[in-house]
Amino acid sequence: MASLTLTQASHLARRAGFSAQQDVVDTLMISTTRAQAVEATLALQPSILPLPEWSDIMSSRQLPDDVSKEQIKSLRRAWSKELKHWWFKQMVFNNSPIQEKMTLFWANHFTSSLKKVKWPQ
Repeated sequence: MASLTLTQASHLARRAGFSAQQDVVDTLMISTTRAQAVEATLALQPSILPLPEWSDIMSSRQLPDDVSKEQIKSLRRAWSKELKHWWFKQMVFNNSPIQEKMTLFWANHFTSSLKKVKWPQ
């Protein structure tokens, strides 16, 4: 039986994730059946981008005492923005595209908001 074509492998990679990275497409093209390609997609090992430097601060109590409430709010806004950018990059560049696709699905299913979550960590 013939391997998946470039078109078929690219389509599966885009449907399972947010992009068709060349290494993922190459891995899928080795598959000889569609079932094997799906299994290969599920077996891809995820890669995690380095978290932002501030991600180990667990609460505002760990900040210096001289930080005002306005500065904390400003930090939270900046960190929220940085966290969103980190997640978008994680979605696109993860070696396991289906992991991020499912993470987004569950994040939308169990709705949450950075406005309600005071500390994104």
